Amino acid sequence: MFGFIERKLEQRNVNNIKKELDSFLILLKKSKNDEVATYALYAAIAKNAIEARPQKFGLSGKHSILTPLLFSESDKNYYRFLRDWQITMHRKGDTMVVTGLSPWLFTFTAVEFPEMRLSVNEMWGELTRGFPYVKLLASITGVQEFEYAGYDKIPDEFI
Repeated sequence: MFGFIERKLEQRNVNNIKKELDSFLILLKKSKNDEVATYALYAAIAKNAIEARPQKFGLSGKHSILTPLLFSESDKNYYRFLRDWQITMHRKGDTMVVTGLSPWLFTFTAVEFPEMRLSVNEMWGELTRGFPYVKLLASITGVQEFEYAGYDKIPDEFI
């Protein structure tokens, strides 16, 4: 009985994330390349923050976030962690963190729910449009190179 309820709640949560992903894709598609760079930059900052101190976030750090399948197998709390962090930052009004975490939340959800993989693949394709502008944007906004290093790396499952 409880397994059924848990699956229903999980599916409802995934449906909500799918709606968020669809909205994010529409936003990316309507954005100019240099605007997309903002989302790519924020995603890189979030990735680097997580990988720099994974234990701070209750993660093992055994695998890179760029290998979602391996990462998700070694860190069972990754999904809850990403979602909880995103919700907390949303409540605090920190849109940069919320925006930076979104691609990772969508990516890890797609690892668990293959029906989302095409949309996530499309999302990463859209984010690559901003890659040529990330360094310039970082220099304008004062973001340090170590904070956005690897901005042009796409998770293995979505290349």
